[in-house]
Formats: sequence, C-alpha cells, structure tokens
Amino acid sequence: MALENAYTGNIFRSFDITSIKAQILLARGLNQTVAQSDEVHYVVETADVTPFPLPIIIENDVYVDARTFTTLDKTGALKIRNPIEHAMRLDQARWELVWKRNNGKLGALMAQLPYHHEVFSKWVSDTISHAFSLAPYQSGQVQALAAMFSVGQFYNNFSDDAQMFRLQQLMSRDLGIPFNLFESVTGNTEHLFPRDATEFVETLKAADITPRLSDFSVLTLNQALATSFFGVSYDKQLCWSAIEYPPSLLVMIKACLEHNMYNRSRLGGVVKKTNVSKKKDKFLFTYNTILNQSSKPTNIQ
Repeated sequence: MALENAYTGNIFRSFDITSIKAQILLARGLNQTVAQSDEVHYVVETADVTPFPLPIIIENDVYVDARTFTTLDKTGALKIRNPIEHAMRLDQARWELVWKRNNGKLGALMAQLPYHHEVFSKWVSDTISHAFSLAPYQSGQVQALAAMFSVGQFYNNFSDDAQMFRLQQLMSRDLGIPFNLFESVTGNTEHLFPRDATEFVETLKAADITPRLSDFSVLTLNQALATSFFGVSYDKQLCWSAIEYPPSLLVMIKACLEHNMYNRSRLGGVVKKTNVSKKKDKFLFTYNTILNQSSKPTNIQ
C-alpha cells in the first residue's frame, strides 16, 4: 500500500520514531528548534536528539534534522552552511505534510505529476540494466515494471480490473513503452502494481526476464541506487527513501532541474535525458502549486 510517511519505508522501519518524537518535543520546549514556517521546524545543534535523516511529523508540525547543514552563530542565530540542501529540506518537510493531507486521494495527486513516472522508471531501469548488462528488450521490460511500481506507490487499492488496465495503457502511452512489454512481465504475482520495494523485487524476479536477475533482492536494489545523488547530508538515505516514497524523489528531481551540478549524478543524468526543456516549467509550476495548496509557505525567501 502507499506508504503512510517516510519512515514506513523498507529500510527505515527500525528507527524508534516514538523515542525520537519525545526527544524533539523536549528540544522544542528548550528552544532548541527554529521555526522555518508556521509548520516546519529545524532541530538545531544544541538539541540532544537522535539523528534522523527524513522529516518527522508530530501532530500538525514537521521537524527536520538541520544539524548537518546549519550552525548557530555567537548570538544563537541560525546560519545556513548549504543553501541548496536548506531549500531542498524545506520542500521535503512540506511534501511530508502534502502526503499526509492527501491521504486517501493520492491517485489524484499522482495524476498531476506524470513526470515522476518517467524519471523513476528510467532511473531504476537504467541502473539495473547497467549493473546487469541487460539487452535493450530486457531493459524495456524492467522499465515497464518500474513504471507500474511508480503507480503502485500512490495507491492503497484498485477499484476494478478496468482501472488497472487503463493505468497500464496510460504508462505505455506517456512513457513510449510498447504495451506488449507490459504484457510480457505481468500476471506472475498477486499484485499487478508493486507497492513497495519487496513487491517490486518479487515481481521483477517472477517476470523471468533473465537468469542474471534470479538472485536480485531488495538489498541489491538499495545498493544499486544508493549513490544516485550527492551534495547533501544523508544522501544514501534520501535515495533509499525515493525508491518507495514519491516525495523524496520529487525533491531530488527539482534539485536536478534547478542546479547543473547534479548533471554529474546518476539521477541528474536521467533527468537530463527526459527532454527537460519541454517539461521543466510544467513540473516546477505543478510542484509549487501542490506545495502551496497543502502546506503553509516558509519564512525563507
């Protein structure tokens, strides 16, 4: 099913979120957090809080571990050491609120962000194809499965077979993947649209694309994609989260679109190949519109 929040992802379930939340609330009571909006708060270097790589929601507020990219000056004022990460983490926090507030209607949210499917499916398929030296047809099969995974991340269930068929047709049309490629890899598992990394790996192996993928695992997937992004703290954790959780990938896509430095990253290379000139403005407009509709603006200009 669609993840409830960032920490319900495969690799983050071991975090003791209850304990970390208690530490955060204590830090806020001791003025060891700095508000970035009416809803977003940075945990700063004076706080005794277990490090946490992804935003955490407590009631109607969301908290970011900013200790890796900020500091406090002699007066106690917050200083930003990495402005690019600062902007990205603010967006990431707001997307956490968007995801929570759109729970139950994530399919409608997905419909506004078709670019996510293209980037995600190419990111996953290009990485796997390179790592396992797949032939072009096999690479297309992996992309078809990754495209269906990018849909499953937004849905808890499907109303009927007709809806699932329409979504397959939509992916085929929008991504330029022949429909017969989808047919060649489906029907072998209970879930047509994988909803998490475990189901994606199960579907990939059941498709019997090549013996080279017979030992493929969630660990293999995480290792292959872990170094796709750089220049921020917790970069591997961000990549791992993005495998299952659309908000994490969306903030990475935006960074790649706005900063040429990411052209050298694996994800940035994928974004660069997606006819950016025609899609960048539309994606950024929709991205910002959704943020502003479901979360309060930050105080940072």
